[in-house]
Amino acid sequence: MTTTEFVHDADCAAGSPATDPAAVPASAKTPRLVSIDAVRGLIMLFMAMDHVGLLIVRRHSAEYWGGLWTRYGGSDHVQFLIRLLSDLCAPGFFLWMGSGIALLAAQRASDGWSTPAITRFLALRGLLLIAIGQVIETPAWVIGLYGSASALTAEPVPGGGGAIYVDISVIFALGASMVLAGVLMAVVGRRSWLWLLLGVSLLAVSSALVPAASHAREVFSLWQRLLLVAGQTSLVLVEYPVLPWFALTCIGIALGQAMERQQTPRQRMSAVIGVGLICAALILRHTGAFGNIRLPRDDGWIEFFNLIKYPPSLVFSLLMVGGNLLLLSLFSGRNATQWKASRLLATFGRAPLFFYIAHLYLFALLGAMFFRQGTNYGTGVAIWASALFPLYAVCAWFGRLKRASPGTSILRML
Repeated sequence: MTTTEFVHDADCAAGSPATDPAAVPASAKTPRLVSIDAVRGLIMLFMAMDHVGLLIVRRHSAEYWGGLWTRYGGSDHVQFLIRLLSDLCAPGFFLWMGSGIALLAAQRASDGWSTPAITRFLALRGLLLIAIGQVIETPAWVIGLYGSASALTAEPVPGGGGAIYVDISVIFALGASMVLAGVLMAVVGRRSWLWLLLGVSLLAVSSALVPAASHAREVFSLWQRLLLVAGQTSLVLVEYPVLPWFALTCIGIALGQAMERQQTPRQRMSAVIGVGLICAALILRHTGAFGNIRLPRDDGWIEFFNLIKYPPSLVFSLLMVGGNLLLLSLFSGRNATQWKASRLLATFGRAPLFFYIAHLYLFALLGAMFFRQGTNYGTGVAIWASALFPLYAVCAWFGRLKRASPGTSILRML
């Protein structure tokens, strides 16, 4: 690892590869990996543009295992390309959270923390994420979606129909994955091959167990929804079932442990693996083999890349994890960490939870007040670009606030 890539900083919300500088001796501080922060920051900006589409433009995409699956027309190329780029974000969140868990656990263990202590820390952090998702995130979606004067979908989600009061979103799945990772630390430990095997197995099993699209109207039990089958049961909508997303966390832990041990540059390793995963995804998609969940509805390039996200198909996961690894290789170059763009993106990437909540409320309020009928993508892109300035300022402010807070404060946990 090159020392030019390292800066000291506080933990990020979703398990970044850093330790708490105030909680360990100065001599034992572990530096952050700027490359991961930069990748995370970039994919978060893609995500923000996608949310502009939903909350301001009032056009959005959905890719469920049954029922709701957006069909793009000839004039929808911009919408699809924004969606395709934003699809890097959720897999990236889980992958890099896993890497951060691995690096953080290794540092805490070297500082004398016991495995139960690390488990308690991760479990508490995960439960806090779940609470934030329900108490703080959900109202932003309520403001944004109920502030629309137009219908967003032509058909309900699988099992849907009727009111929804609980939304199991990405923050819930991140928190649950962190809790599970903490518990499994006591069993799997630092055996990266076992984490990788667990992650790959969960991806394959999850993809195999997803029902056929013809079962979309069935009402599955809440446990089936939470673990695997995205959709609505009673008053609960599950967008991010835990098992397939936790699989990416396991793969991220294996990657983080490899990073900790690897003395050769990460750029080559991440590029080779990334290209391999992308090639595997393209082959599976082209052949229509296992792992697609739903096959393309025509021969166009948009349908070829219009993959199932709820829950993530194996092809979707391979393609998006591969894309994240290629971005990591880009930001891991010898001079990449000195780029101004890397430093700017890393500011966003060091405060992912804060950015996520801030941008949701910003776009939800703007949409509810000024864009109830929606607008065009040109206006949406202009709003997105303009919003980056205040969002950067508040992320930088939050980072400084976190660094100045005691190691035991709630801000360090965030």
